[in-house]
Amino acid sequence: YSTLENIAFVREIVGDKPVALVTSAFHMPRALRIARQAGLNAVEIKGITYSPITRHFALSNDSSVNYMIACRREA
Repeated sequence: YSTLENIAFVREIVGDKPVALVTSAFHMPRALRIARQAGLNAVEIKGITYSPITRHFALSNDSSVNYMIACRREA
């Protein structure tokens, strides 16, 4: 299936509820644009990187190995 077809399927299932969009860093801008144009309430997933030398964690646009997601449950 294409990105547009997948987004249409998800839109049918979730309606206007927020969804997490997970894809490669290269494809994320295009996927977000298509999702939002199709009326999907999509949010980008960020990856996390770690440097063992500096012992520093940082957010990244690459979610291919590690990723973080923040969710909020509606009351």
